[in-house]
Amino acid sequence: MNRILLVDFDGVIHSYTSPWTNAETISDPPVEGAIQALYELRKHFDVNIYSSRSSSPAGVHAIISWMAKHAGKTENEIVQDFSFPSVKPPAFLTIDDRAICFNGNWEEITVERIMKFKPWNKRGNETYMISAMKAVFKDLGKAMTLVTRLVEQQVYFSFTPYPDNEYAVEVRSDMTHLLKDLD
Repeated sequence: MNRILLVDFDGVIHSYTSPWTNAETISDPPVEGAIQALYELRKHFDVNIYSSRSSSPAGVHAIISWMAKHAGKTENEIVQDFSFPSVKPPAFLTIDDRAICFNGNWEEITVERIMKFKPWNKRGNETYMISAMKAVFKDLGKAMTLVTRLVEQQVYFSFTPYPDNEYAVEVRSDMTHLLKDLD
C-alpha cells in the first residue's frame, strides 16, 4: 500500500474564490492543473482528499460529485480513484493552502506572521517570503543548480522565467549561502 498523501479540498483542488456557503455548496471551478496533478500523484500515493466539509456525509458527497463533474468521471470512479476520509488520517505529507510549514524553529512562528498569513489565492502580488532575495541568471543551468539546492534543502522559493533568457529565483535572505559559486 502506498503512503497517504493528504490533500485539502478548498483552496487546493477547488479554487474557493466565492465565499463559504455551507458544506454541500461548492461554487467554483478547480484550481488550474489540480485534477491532472491528483491523477499523477495517485500513481505514487494513496491520495486522500479532506476538508472541513468532510465532517458531514453531505459534504463528502458534495466533494465527490464536484470531483466527478470536473474530472469527467462517474462518482463511483472517483471513489475508486481517491479516498475521502471523515477524520484527518495520519499522512506522509499534507498539501494545504492554509498552513505554515514548520521548520523546527518556533522563533519563526510569530503572532505577526500568523496574523499576516494569507492563502495563495488571497495574496495578490505579495510574496510569501519575508526578507526575500532575488537572484537573476542569464544561464538556465546556473538557475537550475540553485533550484536543485533549494529543493534538496526543502526551502520555499519561486522561479520565474523572463523574456531575453533571464531566470529569477526568489528565496529567503538567509539562504544566500546556496548562491556560492553561481556568479
